[in-house]
Amino acid sequence: VTVPAGARYPARSSSSGGIRGKCRPGFIILGAGKCGTSSLYHYIMGHPRALPATEKQIHYFKYYLQKGLGWYYSHFPTAEFFLSSGALITGEASPGYLPYPDVAKHIRTTLPHTKLILVAREPIDRAWSSYKYSYLTPALKSLRAGTSTLPSGNRVPAGQSEEYYLAHHITPFEDFIRIELDTLARCLRPGGAAETRAKQYTWANAERERRAAAGLPPLADVIDACYDNQRLTRAVPRPQWKALAAAHPNRTLDMRNPLVISEMVGRGLYALQAEWYYATGSRAENGVLCVCTEDMGARPEETLDSVTAALGLPPFDYAAVVGVGKYN
Repeated sequence: VTVPAGARYPARSSSSGGIRGKCRPGFIILGAGKCGTSSLYHYIMGHPRALPATEKQIHYFKYYLQKGLGWYYSHFPTAEFFLSSGALITGEASPGYLPYPDVAKHIRTTLPHTKLILVAREPIDRAWSSYKYSYLTPALKSLRAGTSTLPSGNRVPAGQSEEYYLAHHITPFEDFIRIELDTLARCLRPGGAAETRAKQYTWANAERERRAAAGLPPLADVIDACYDNQRLTRAVPRPQWKALAAAHPNRTLDMRNPLVISEMVGRGLYALQAEWYYATGSRAENGVLCVCTEDMGARPEETLDSVTAALGLPPFDYAAVVGVGKYN
């Protein structure tokens, strides 16, 4: 997505003030990662009445709250340009928003009328895509270059075939999944860490009581409670992988972003994460719109028609936009 020529955006400000004359986002794509958030954002921005943010992933509500709303709104068009261009909506897509209860509360408190969109993909397909993108491809590159660090400390010969590295030095997808399922089984049991940690969010007490009265499962804080994201060493970056390293010391666990690999299954538990957005009071007409990745692939124009209607945009033929192709 490119910013239109001549578009005007506010000067970037790090203060919490200075929001006058700046647009608020009309929609936010919350995630999940590797589910097609980039594609959906690209498609929406193909609508002639939509204007993009200066960057798709702003992640303000997770990582940059200290910069203030002036900084956040400076990523969107000025109100003057927005109105003069005939636009009806602008928005962002930060796939890191979805799993975190505090992010849900910050978004709903700050932007109570902004449409929230969740993109969900068949969970194993999503996990496999994450494995390939964040582990397999970069790991093979590092192994070929001879720069990968093994738990054993042994050196890896550079310049070998992909088959050699897959057979001897790549950690299989199934091994990561097995370790994570054991972690989640302990964490998500009744009265476990996910349920216990969820109780610290007292702003969700009304939803907690509603669920108890209806006999529904309790709220669960999956990501923050279930995973120990302390970084140990380059060779063994996560505590839950110690047993994996001991069993297979010559298979690499060296990666730039161990977080998304250690949470491959957890980030696909969409319902548990989306419940926090409903706990903020979004259960009515301004709830969370769920879009399936598979529908975007099999029925793109029909799917986009429903998104268009939900965003309050006029009908539009997306055939040319979809024809450009998917992203990531």
